[in-house]
Amino acid sequence: MSSPTIDVFELDGSATVRSSDGAFLRVQTPSGAPVPLVDAFHGQVRQQLDARAAQREHPRLGRERLALLAPDAGWEPIASVLTGLDVQRIADTGISTQRHGLVIQVAATRAERTALDALPSAGTAVLRCYREGEILFVDPLALCSADPTGSQVVRRRLAASVASADLDGWLNITRPSDATLEDLPSLAQQFLGVRIRAMVAAWQHDTSELAVLRRTLWRLDTRTLCSSEHPVLGFAEPAKRPGPPR
Repeated sequence: MSSPTIDVFELDGSATVRSSDGAFLRVQTPSGAPVPLVDAFHGQVRQQLDARAAQREHPRLGRERLALLAPDAGWEPIASVLTGLDVQRIADTGISTQRHGLVIQVAATRAERTALDALPSAGTAVLRCYREGEILFVDPLALCSADPTGSQVVRRRLAASVASADLDGWLNITRPSDATLEDLPSLAQQFLGVRIRAMVAAWQHDTSELAVLRRTLWRLDTRTLCSSEHPVLGFAEPAKRPGPPR
């Protein structure tokens, strides 16, 4: 990325600089300074602005490394929006994710949607997306055990559906080949990509939006490009019933 433009103007007798991220900096400079001094001043300001921009781009410590878990086909729409980030593609859930702060998963089956449910409790965040026909979903971002799991998202949808039995049965027979992202309309792929990248950015930089993303199920109709958001809250799972006394 090119160096930020230096916007310098005078206010109340002082030189004021506006940074590219909207901050204003007051700088004391001698009036009528010769051109070499002015050039040196601009050079110093540019160095400070470059350092400020680099600091803004750098993720929080421990949130630099990502992993992408996706089927062999149709993962490119997600990988393309992660360009420039420290991301490694992993092949299956059996690979250790200890060195990754966040796993981005493209789930192709119902079983895959719950395969990473234990990771947030172990310190690895999970961002999951999947396709159901012409509809795309992005689950709430899971950072810890208090956030909704993939299993809880499915149960929440079944509880809210007017055709819960039909949805439940259909999810059980969905084939991985039906859930690929590769034949989606290009605009739908872009919409999904922007959503994923924005959620990654919120996580890496710990923005105020993160709290909302941890309890929001995002839905996109790939034909109309209309999206909607649905609240999903995590809950404590009931304790397992003890077996019969022996």
